[in-house]
Amino acid sequence: MNNFAQIIAALGPPPGGPWDIGDDPPLRVTYNPNPGGVPTLIFALNTGVHITIFRNSWDGVATIQDCTGGQVDVGPYCLHTTAGNERWFRQYEGSTWAWVTDCGTPTERYVKAFNAMMNTMNAYLGITARKQRRGEQPEGPDTAQVNRITIGTITSSNPTLWVNLLTLGQDSTDYTIATASPGSDFMYVNQFCSILSIKWLQAGRGTVPYGIDNFSDADKRVMAQTLIGYTGMDDQIAYAETQLGGVRRPLDVVARGVMDGTYPVGTNIWAGNDFHVIAIYLRSEKEYELYDSNTGLVTVLPRSGFKQAMQQLRNDAFVVA
Repeated sequence: MNNFAQIIAALGPPPGGPWDIGDDPPLRVTYNPNPGGVPTLIFALNTGVHITIFRNSWDGVATIQDCTGGQVDVGPYCLHTTAGNERWFRQYEGSTWAWVTDCGTPTERYVKAFNAMMNTMNAYLGITARKQRRGEQPEGPDTAQVNRITIGTITSSNPTLWVNLLTLGQDSTDYTIATASPGSDFMYVNQFCSILSIKWLQAGRGTVPYGIDNFSDADKRVMAQTLIGYTGMDDQIAYAETQLGGVRRPLDVVARGVMDGTYPVGTNIWAGNDFHVIAIYLRSEKEYELYDSNTGLVTVLPRSGFKQAMQQLRNDAFVVA
């Protein structure tokens, strides 16, 4: 099974696209790196709809807010209307494929367009759909492959790990740790916030600013290898549980423990979403410290406002230790 980066590599030059695959008519494929968000691949015919593959829902499982305001696990395919803002996610549920939003099902014309695009995608890229459900471990990249990790120009506390698309599928794959993209052949992989938050809780408290520069080049490469092994948010949560000796908890439970004093002083909390992770330390009966690797700084906040703060940050994943 190809992961997201390998699909892009299979598309060939030019790096980053756009590409045309198939014929009569060709399917136009566009890559959107979406800095600060989730990278996507868009597959489009002139039919009023297109298919979007999100990196996080392809390589793992993502949760979105659907049209009713509820949360739903989605992946791997999203069918979008080009002119409007309708979208339907299609994934494997139980033993059958299903459209998983509460917005109903797309029209027959849209379904036919979806099937036509899927046929072309499978024929030219060999991307058989992933069967994804919450708790199911997706297939990852070939761990036997050698990774070459270079330390590039770092001017921020939470830099990015980039992969050189031209080296995918070779005996070794080139990665660079840098604040900005090293070049047009490189694609965003991940940032270091999930690991830096763990490191801050383990040993970094009291050090300001705290970030990637607190580590040797050898340690940076070890951290990068961990990022390369992630296939989604569930992997990051599991790693945090192992490293901190904690357990995953929902927001309501965590907020109650912080705000009513159930969680004692000294409690560590790893908190985040699909885009960013922070660390929290309960410093007193009334206050907590919040570490943000994007700035490398710590903010002291009242425990009484914890739930509102987490909602504003859109945090939906928590590990308490």
